[in-house]
Amino acid sequence: MPAFLMPETEVTNVQYRAFLDDLKMQGKDSLYQLAYPDTSAWVVGEWKSMGPMANMYFWHPAYANYPVVNISKMGADLYCQWLEGQLKEIYGNQIKSVRLPHRKEWTYAAQAGNKNSIYPWGGSYLVNTKGCYLANFSVVGDQNIRKTENGLEVVTDSTFIPDISILDHLFHDCSCNCLSTE
Repeated sequence: MPAFLMPETEVTNVQYRAFLDDLKMQGKDSLYQLAYPDTSAWVVGEWKSMGPMANMYFWHPAYANYPVVNISKMGADLYCQWLEGQLKEIYGNQIKSVRLPHRKEWTYAAQAGNKNSIYPWGGSYLVNTKGCYLANFSVVGDQNIRKTENGLEVVTDSTFIPDISILDHLFHDCSCNCLSTE
């Protein structure tokens, strides 16, 4: 795999707001609308009880350093283009491009370079020796996590939501703490 760089964390709400603010200041209202997070996603289906988050998560100062969620692929791509411009102003031609990682790159980073690792923490278990879960996880589809008579059956391509305090890797939290709907 060719070398690549990836930030240590996901893009935060405050970083994404700076991007949106810049779009507004430049009068790029149509791009602003395309890039704005879909706050209605907080109240769809099983998430209906998350109504307060629709109004608070993206803008409330308490969530400033939380990962931005509910953005479209187009919004993410626009953010990458904007970030590339910001970084080129600082670092010049040292910055070649900024883009979303390809699946293989994301997987490599999530596994912290250990291609035999199922989970980013390097183990093959979901619980520690005290029986505490090492990650939160959510059903993404029948192909990922299934309920069985004996509990949960986990297929290794699951999307996990780790407790980042247990990750001791440069690329922490790569197995996501939010779900992608695209």
